[in-house]
Amino acid sequence: MKYRDVTRKLKALGCQELPRRGGGSHRKWFNPETQQATVLPD
Repeated sequence: MKYRDVTRKLKALGCQELPRRGGGSHRKWFNPETQQATVLPD
């Protein structure tokens, strides 16, 4: 599954992408319903 597909699904679930702090190839997503964050490779 491509990162673009994952972002669409996460946004549909109400998750928010957290701002990036520097370089890197991973992005952090936050789920306000569960109050948990996860990291996804870009």
